[in-house]
Amino acid sequence: MSIITEIKSFIRANGPATCRDIAAAVNAEPRDIIPVLRNAVDRMALSERNGFYDLLSTESRRQSFNWIEGCALPGWVYRLARGPRTCESIDVVVELNSIKQEQGWPSFIFASIDVRLGCFKCLSTGEIVDRYVLRYMPLDTTPSARNGGAL
Repeated sequence: MSIITEIKSFIRANGPATCRDIAAAVNAEPRDIIPVLRNAVDRMALSERNGFYDLLSTESRRQSFNWIEGCALPGWVYRLARGPRTCESIDVVVELNSIKQEQGWPSFIFASIDVRLGCFKCLSTGEIVDRYVLRYMPLDTTPSARNGGAL
């Protein structure tokens, strides 16, 4: 079995993984795996986002995610972050509590989570709404093959 086949099998079984996780799974040093991973990404055999390697999806459908109660940021949510290092963000739909709704806000808003600061920012007003978040749902903002890569 080739090294890339082992890597793909590991990712298929465990989901997106870091170089260190993959190296441990195939019993190799990370420095030996890095060129293999970079080559696989260049050949479009794997994708890389924020240090996590994954299988390329041949489907053009977007992923859907579950609601998350409160402002907690589970690890899988961090892996959805996009943008330059230290400026990564995640687009979400937020359900606001009654306090904010009494101020004239709608029940649901589009917001962005600043991963570095861990705060929820309304995309319409720029206001930080952390204190008012009941729950949120991450949005899949990856380019879709179906619409030519546009969001």
